[in-house]
Amino acid sequence: MAATITLTSALSVLVLITASAAVPSLGDPCYEIDFDAISVIANGTTWTRRCHTCACIDGVIACDGPSCANKYKPEFEYMCTKWSPDNCCCDHVGCMVDGVPIDMNAWYKTSADPCLECQCGLGQRSCRSDENCVATIPSAGLD
Repeated sequence: MAATITLTSALSVLVLITASAAVPSLGDPCYEIDFDAISVIANGTTWTRRCHTCACIDGVIACDGPSCANKYKPEFEYMCTKWSPDNCCCDHVGCMVDGVPIDMNAWYKTSADPCLECQCGLGQRSCRSDENCVATIPSAGLD
């Protein structure tokens, strides 16, 4: 007795197999900031940087490597103003302003405007006018 397979029965089997097959989850991507650019990293991607092996796992970057005083976060690497001698750990997190390292969340005066003070923040800089500041205006020689 020979089995006969028709086009309709073959398509039914194909649809049944496709419907019951497990479709892997793509997961959420990760985002890495580098100065003014944002990189999108696919879920499941692994890489090595600065003595650490990192992976993107469902939208979260997880890294293994040496123990550092400031936990290594590659997505905020641009905020490191001083690296350890072996370049594995960030010794100072903050902003560089006119070649001077500023601590994270610290307020500082700008060289361009002495009445403007700004705050070093994660990926941003907030500025405000110093209400008590009176800028020195050079005299025009009016006598």
